[in-house]
Amino acid sequence: EKQLIVPLTSDKGLCGGVNSTIVKYTRALMALQSETDSTLLVVGEKGKAQLERTHGSTIHSTIGDMAKVAITFPQVSAIVDKVLEAGSYEKTHILFNHFVSVITNKPTIATIASP
Repeated sequence: EKQLIVPLTSDKGLCGGVNSTIVKYTRALMALQSETDSTLLVVGEKGKAQLERTHGSTIHSTIGDMAKVAITFPQVSAIVDKVLEAGSYEKTHILFNHFVSVITNKPTIATIASP
């Protein structure tokens, strides 16, 4: 089954642990889905830089320069447009960090099944 994986990372800054965790979970999810046709749509330059080394051929596109201002509806709409342009998939996995406290983020995977 075709699956789209959308890791949400930052564009710049010293958020090494935050971005590395999302990339680690993305790589693990790709390994679990080895028999399926998985495609990446990476949000954030930090995630792109790390994932290009190991999964460059599976990256459909990258969305950057999203974190320069607070996230707004037009920015989210641009991300959704890219997801829809990526094609038809049975499942879409969105990987992001859920804020718990100043020192803790919980990596989260939201899965959306296509109708």
